[in-house]
Amino acid sequence: LLCERLADLGCIVREARDGREALRLATTESFDAVLLDVDMPEIDGNEVARELSRRIDRGSSRPRLIAVTAYSADEARDACLRAGFDGFLGKPLD
Repeated sequence: LLCERLADLGCIVREARDGREALRLATTESFDAVLLDVDMPEIDGNEVARELSRRIDRGSSRPRLIAVTAYSADEARDACLRAGFDGFLGKPLD
């Protein structure tokens, strides 16, 4: 649903099946933003964000990393920000 909504807004969307594919796409292609579900299979979104933060220099044209999760408590938000996310979206999205 999120991919459809972003496409409706004119965004070019690439969708990954799991965290491993998301990490590969984010390191081999150029993106303005990367939205990652925290509970992705293979590699979870927090680990993908940590790895992207290690691999991509923050001074370069690093994409914004946005966590998407059903856990909206402050602790979940703080864990996402510690993992290297720049922002946080709680589900369900309005």
